[in-house]
Amino acid sequence: MSDYLRKSIQDLDLGIDETPVSLPPEFCARAAIANRFSLVVTTVNPRKQNLRALIGQMPRVWGFADSCVGRILGQGRVQFVFQSEEALNLV
Repeated sequence: MSDYLRKSIQDLDLGIDETPVSLPPEFCARAAIANRFSLVVTTVNPRKQNLRALIGQMPRVWGFADSCVGRILGQGRVQFVFQSEEALNLV
């Protein structure tokens, strides 16, 4: 890594000293509704486990290939969103 790039990364300001952004209550309510049937899983060995393969395979294993959507959250975590509470509880 070049010295310029290393220095730029060290001096990166992520806004920790800035005031927090206040979100409107209706936005938070919509997000809660959209994610109410969610399951967040963490991999045991994130270096060896393929998260994309996990997203593709687990809904089929559970029997919800057509009604479950997965997305990678980062840091070895995956979120699965089901269409119903019954499907979530079955898993």
